[in-house]
Amino acid sequence: MIIIIGALLGAAVLGVSAAIFGPQLLGFEEPAQEAGPSAPAPEAPQLGEFTEFTHEPTGIALSYPASWLRLNTDDPQILLLASDGPTNNFLLRAVELQNPVGQQELGAAKQLTDQIVGANKSAKLLVAPQQLTIAGLPGYWYFYSFQDEASGSVGAHSHFFLFKDKTMLSFVYQTVPLEKFQESAPIFDKINGSLRVLEK
Repeated sequence: MIIIIGALLGAAVLGVSAAIFGPQLLGFEEPAQEAGPSAPAPEAPQLGEFTEFTHEPTGIALSYPASWLRLNTDDPQILLLASDGPTNNFLLRAVELQNPVGQQELGAAKQLTDQIVGANKSAKLLVAPQQLTIAGLPGYWYFYSFQDEASGSVGAHSHFFLFKDKTMLSFVYQTVPLEKFQESAPIFDKINGSLRVLEK
């Protein structure tokens, strides 16, 4: 099943990655387009209303779709869990580390992020992990398929680990089934793009 889906998504994976990170991160650039009087700029996709989430103790804020239901959880590490129903979920987790992690410590930190992703025995990487920086926070991105226990379907996780001093922020965007991920990517993109670090 995973092999079949991988074959179907082969070209789409790069498209999704480009949508999330931009073409430069993937090692290529889009050709320049000449602006002409008869070629109006395309309008941004309408993604609906967003609501803001602020977490003062961690010092971050972001926005997520206002139509998504915010779910309750007993896990104190989970700062936000929201869902649009059976297809898309978004989870934000904060884990306190013993030592701060910055750009220089990322290599050692990847051992931890690899272990976290690898703890899901059904996880299959669809692209190699990428090092990145979002809102000034360094980290890694993993994109992998997984077996959803509730439905038995193969889903997708777009999983970001960002480091803010001694805090590891984990952003998990989940789509079930896997084939729906590409149409959900613009929403995930907008959530990620809204992340900001609060001023002290």
